[in-house]
Amino acid sequence: MESNNTNSSLNVSSLNKVPQQLSAAIKQQQQQQQQPQKQQPQSTVKPPKVLKPLCLNGTKIDFPVAALKSFMDGPYEPFLDHLRNMFNQPTFSILSDGGDLNSRRRNASMKCKAFLEQSGIAYKDIKSEIGRLMAPAVVIGMLCDFSASVKMGVHVWLYGGSIAHLGTAKHQEFYNDSVRKFEAPGCFAMTELGHGSNIRSLETIATYNHARRSFVIQTPTASARKVFLGNSGEAQFAVVFARLLMPSHAGQQAQDHGLHGFAVRIRDTNKSLFRGVNWSDCGEKMGLNGTDNGYLWFDQFEVPYDALLDAHGSIDVNGVYTSIHKNQGKRFTAMLSALFYTRLAVSGGCVGASQAALSIAINYAFQRRQFGLPQQPEELLIHYSTHQSRLMPSLAGSVIMGVVQMYIEERWAKVSAVDQREVETLICGFKAFSTWESVNALQNARECSGGQGYLASNIIALLRIDADVMLTLEGDNTVLCQQVAKDLITDMQKKGAFGFLMNNITEEMATYFSSGDILSPEFLIYVLGYRESRLCRMAAMRLRKMAKLHGGFSAWNKCLDHLIILAKAHVERRIIEIFYQRMLANAKPEIAGILKLILTTYALYLIDRSRGFYIEHSIISKKRCKQIKNTLVRLCEDMTVNSKDIIQSFGVPKQFQNVPMLNSKF
Repeated sequence: MESNNTNSSLNVSSLNKVPQQLSAAIKQQQQQQQQPQKQQPQSTVKPPKVLKPLCLNGTKIDFPVAALKSFMDGPYEPFLDHLRNMFNQPTFSILSDGGDLNSRRRNASMKCKAFLEQSGIAYKDIKSEIGRLMAPAVVIGMLCDFSASVKMGVHVWLYGGSIAHLGTAKHQEFYNDSVRKFEAPGCFAMTELGHGSNIRSLETIATYNHARRSFVIQTPTASARKVFLGNSGEAQFAVVFARLLMPSHAGQQAQDHGLHGFAVRIRDTNKSLFRGVNWSDCGEKMGLNGTDNGYLWFDQFEVPYDALLDAHGSIDVNGVYTSIHKNQGKRFTAMLSALFYTRLAVSGGCVGASQAALSIAINYAFQRRQFGLPQQPEELLIHYSTHQSRLMPSLAGSVIMGVVQMYIEERWAKVSAVDQREVETLICGFKAFSTWESVNALQNARECSGGQGYLASNIIALLRIDADVMLTLEGDNTVLCQQVAKDLITDMQKKGAFGFLMNNITEEMATYFSSGDILSPEFLIYVLGYRESRLCRMAAMRLRKMAKLHGGFSAWNKCLDHLIILAKAHVERRIIEIFYQRMLANAKPEIAGILKLILTTYALYLIDRSRGFYIEHSIISKKRCKQIKNTLVRLCEDMTVNSKDIIQSFGVPKQFQNVPMLNSKF
């Protein structure tokens, strides 16, 4: 197994130097070009282990599908197979006619309850079960019902996760049973109508009354209403986030201790709201209509002291507030911990959904015929290069992101104070990147399936429309990318790396960019890494210059487009790097060839997608970019002939592959 403590930050100074072995090879190649060829003595040095070469001629790679599936599932394969088999039950089927709003919501709730009862996961202690709890994220995406998976995520990770991480033993003992059974659903009340992702500006207040040993929760303005709360239409409990106000001496203003969580009961067993609690339905939405989203607000709603989730801040019997954190900033960060679980759940669900949709679209393309030569059978859709160039990079990306998802889950399960910030940055960036890529994959699958892909009965359209909200759910992707960029620039400033990366590329680097092996994972990671470091240095210099002229906030705002590109470049480099590390550490020899094909296809796709940057900054020539594009086309051909085996390794539950478009005669 590879180490889970790999530093995600880029060693900027190393990018001025071509890797030592590669540099030596370039110099040797230059010397050979200048000297007459002569027989070289046989080397006594053992060559390094290399991956099986790619075919690049459209021939099939012989590899065991089961081995590829095991590589993607990791140590949880038996458990994930149990879930796949469970999802074949009629309980988890998709509503044939869509149904009205209420029937869709009942259907999603039924699936949640069935999953929690049959999955075999013990929710006794979320902290100790985190690895097993996170592992199903991709497979749950294959359930092909985002409404059900979102309801599960809200109930288990946002509601249950907040109690587990922000509460103490008294909370966990009381609430664990309801989390386990979904008999008393919970919701998560953080986002407010007027503030969205700006959690620091929340207005809801909870005022402490020491005489009654209670809190009064109040929504002071219309903009402070909690909004888009999943499960809120049937939830009996809620974790409500509010600013904790402590009374001061007479005539003095109450002291604001910032954001805190409160676990409160909002409905009785008859599903009636308690006095002081108000709720209204969001109604029909663009998608995700099986999830009961709503607005929640409070009018002098009194709750007992034990409602305060007091692991990070508590009030003693004398009415004195104490916290384990020295300042509100650190306590605020701790309060947001539950969001990282659901960001991983969102990314995994989107990856699983894209794998399911691509499985349907690719199988359809191997059946459906269109156009061709006169008096000849029409050509299969999959034989058209436009089909291959749209579906195959998405297919390769879905494999890579599934493997990276597992890696990040493992890191998060073992996170410590030492690497917490690094892992959180990776989660933010990966959530944004994977959901953008998954929505793109779903759109490609929809378009490549024509009218059939637009029919709800063929599932792809349902997944596409429901996935759209994932781009803003649990953190707007653009906002998350800003956080990633901020962390990258902060790291660079701490390391004093500005002076290392020069604007001009050295002769040695230019030679490597122009003649390095474009099928080499090391070369691809180097190219992606150079772009990331160049963008980071440019952004840092722009910000410093702008700040002197306009101030920090305006400087940041003027550089936002640059910063978002930087964040994406960072994630691109990291996912290829992580996948390559997993290949070297965990892959069986018989799947090395197919894994290298997947890696090189997606990495070249990412580089080709950013070719404007490489040409603009004279990193890669136009001629070299054409070579990359031509190689990518050939790799897509290789991916095509191996695609049916790849999608088989996803293990998409059979009932979600048995769609009308795959049972028609063409």
